[in-house]
Amino acid sequence: MPDMSENPVPLNPATKPVGPIARLRRIYVGTAILLLNLMLLFVLLNVGVAVFLRVSPKPAPDSMVPTLFALDHHPDHMHKVYPGWSDDDIRTMLNEMGTRPFELVPYTMFQERPYKGRFLNVSEQRFRVGKDQGPWPPEQANFNIFFFGGSTAFSYLLKDEEAIPSVLQDLLTSSSVKVKVYNFGQGSFYSTQERIQFQQLLSAGFVPDMAIFFDGLNDFQRLADTPRYVEDLQRVYDNVTGRRRDAEVQMPLLKKLPVFQLAQRFAPPKPDWRELVPPYEGPLFPEPETTATTANTEPHGLTEADRKYLNYPPYVNAVIGIYLENKKQIEAIAAKYGVKPVFVWQPVPAYKYEFRDYYPKGLGRHTFSYYGYPEMRKRYDRGELGSEFLWAADLQEGFPTPVYVDGTHYTAPMAQRIAECIGSFLKEKSLLQKSRP
Repeated sequence: MPDMSENPVPLNPATKPVGPIARLRRIYVGTAILLLNLMLLFVLLNVGVAVFLRVSPKPAPDSMVPTLFALDHHPDHMHKVYPGWSDDDIRTMLNEMGTRPFELVPYTMFQERPYKGRFLNVSEQRFRVGKDQGPWPPEQANFNIFFFGGSTAFSYLLKDEEAIPSVLQDLLTSSSVKVKVYNFGQGSFYSTQERIQFQQLLSAGFVPDMAIFFDGLNDFQRLADTPRYVEDLQRVYDNVTGRRRDAEVQMPLLKKLPVFQLAQRFAPPKPDWRELVPPYEGPLFPEPETTATTANTEPHGLTEADRKYLNYPPYVNAVIGIYLENKKQIEAIAAKYGVKPVFVWQPVPAYKYEFRDYYPKGLGRHTFSYYGYPEMRKRYDRGELGSEFLWAADLQEGFPTPVYVDGTHYTAPMAQRIAECIGSFLKEKSLLQKSRP
């Protein structure tokens, strides 16, 4: 038998003993390759989803302000409300109006940001710049009017010079004093926020000769007298204080990932606005004589399901009560500072208007106006709203051209008509006289 000690058979590498360092190296390399492949797969998945999102039909926007969705899918309507405008001009308008986030502020919670654009300009003092805009601070030699309201007062989707306060200033230039109007309208504001905003300006030393409050639409949308975004801010606060852990709040970059955006399309819908209304078995309001389209696809009036939730006297009466209380406090504060308060009850699509303009998602909680406005009219007819209260809610009745660009925001001809109505009211009441030096 040959002696194998001098020429040993080499060991098979697979059976060669492996030390701890080599073993760790193998685990590390395998794990790194796996993670790299997962990352590449995730990147490729997002690229594929991004391409799909770009070429697939986009869902209708949830916002009441139309996005480019409206121009792409309803060009006839958009060219009707912007006659003579090119597609590029309309795109510029929609982008300027729809891509500006609010800024967080104390007390009123949010407000418009300063902005400089082609059709839209907002000053550093957060009022919208109009035609021949007055200086800031206001000059005492002028008759200065502060104009408060929501996005309809701000005049979303209109040029600076077409905004209601700007047109109003133009119409009042023939008066005996030089009138300057400051547009403090803020998107989504309602009477409670406007009262606070008015108080803040007075506290800062900016005292106008007149303050106009343009309301009605947003008051009937704000459940429980709470501003918009309260729920979102509560989520952020709970995350900051550690009461909850919300990935969407803590990792905002997630929202920008295509896979996240795709998942949002298939996410369960948010609670319908009807679900926010508790059951009610008491006496109901009588049906208004007029019809209006609401958050459904029927072209003439409300469905029975809509009526079940909208005809809700406790909510409607509570909204009116909150508005009247804000009005009373504004009047008391204004009297102390020598300011003339004027209150304008605005036109809305759910009152005396056959809604025929574009808005694919309906009016949502704005539709409470369908029952709220007739109740407010009763108070007006009984003389409960005072001599400086202007009922302008009927102005759209029989109006020959489109009244709304989207679900709630006025076209330029309608804004002109509203400004003319306010101007005539101020002149008839002889309110354009300075009450203090």
